[in-house]
Amino acid sequence: MSIFITIFFFLHRKYDEFLSIFRPTMLLQVFVVSCSIIFLWFIFLTSFIEDDFTQYMALTSMEAIFGIPFCTFQMYMSCFVFNTLNIKKDSITFALYSSNWTEMDMKFKKLILLTMRMNDAHQQKLQYTKTKIINMEIFYHVCFILPS
Repeated sequence: MSIFITIFFFLHRKYDEFLSIFRPTMLLQVFVVSCSIIFLWFIFLTSFIEDDFTQYMALTSMEAIFGIPFCTFQMYMSCFVFNTLNIKKDSITFALYSSNWTEMDMKFKKLILLTMRMNDAHQQKLQYTKTKIINMEIFYHVCFILPS
């Protein structure tokens, strides 16, 4: 079990390094792709409002409709990866709690409790506000609720 705790601390450190490197890039990418999806839907839908549907408008609407799946896939992959990382990170605490740590000696109990406290205090997630994190919920919101 002490090997598990060592790996736990190693994973926390690597996750912090990963977020420190990729946080600005991923937040910018999610923001740009979200705006792109909304603008592409807007362009596609407004091309049909005009009374005079020209060849140029047909080309523009085709470009928009072919760009929407690409941007949606990019958004899905970003949200899926960070959602999976958050779930796996949270499952580590559950695994620690589910172990038979109550039957171990006092030194081991203190180590497990310290590890659980550190994990609860160390809630590093890719956030775009203080309470909103990048996960599948933001994908659903951008791709299905905003366009409608």
